[in-house]
Amino acid sequence: MQIYVLAAIVLTAISTVQATTLPAEDWEDCTKAGTVCKTSGSTCVKHSDYYSQCTPAILPSGGLCGQNFGPNVWKYDGHCRTGETCQATGTDFHCKSVSTAPITTTIPPTGITYVLDWEDCSKLNTQCKTTSSSCIKISNNYSQCLPATLTSGSLCGQSGANNWKYDHCPTGETCKTSGSDSRCTK
Repeated sequence: MQIYVLAAIVLTAISTVQATTLPAEDWEDCTKAGTVCKTSGSTCVKHSDYYSQCTPAILPSGGLCGQNFGPNVWKYDGHCRTGETCQATGTDFHCKSVSTAPITTTIPPTGITYVLDWEDCSKLNTQCKTTSSSCIKISNNYSQCLPATLTSGSLCGQSGANNWKYDHCPTGETCKTSGSDSRCTK
């Protein structure tokens, strides 16, 4: 009888641990609480108040790297392939070759609030002022503008109540876990 009780307790504990972390592949929805991107280097990028998506560290040529339309105001700049930049095409932004970049002046849309790195970008129509920064979903109620490259010692992920990872540490450093936090360290 004791073996069955012990087995039931172990299975319950395993089920509880598995239920708190929901891995998502690249391009999959990571909006739900507890969802983390499965691929190392991928980031859960907030697209709107209603949707976040696991996005790879390097986007494919022509890949969607931002939008500026209705509730979808976001930009994942600095993640295009070498020789490409995130360029506006109507209300969308795509990774395009630097040599084919049109020479235009973009007028910022009205109604958009721009915030600095490390500031809250959770609110509707809020995006990062620095174009190479990304609005990263930290929890269901909070997103933060993070720079393309974090500083040494920066928080680069969490597990537990807030599950997220932004593996963009300085050269020579990696995002290492210590308890429920992960930090950029050598």
